[in-house]
Amino acid sequence: MKVQWEYKTLKISTSRGFFSGTDLNSDELAGLLNSEGADGWELVSTVSIDMVNGGSKYLLAILKRPMDSK
Repeated sequence: MKVQWEYKTLKISTSRGFFSGTDLNSDELAGLLNSEGADGWELVSTVSIDMVNGGSKYLLAILKRPMDSK
């Protein structure tokens, strides 16, 4: 049986405290990922987007989980 995946993206504003300058608030990010993980989502990748003055304005998180077989 072939596994089929569904994907989800989260655009995370760095002004919410995930970045302070160039420092990542790993505890807050881990809390968000743990919450998504409880719903079966797995982090695949992150991409820094919308660069301003050498820093990221947003972090794009890409998640996946197996689709329910029906």
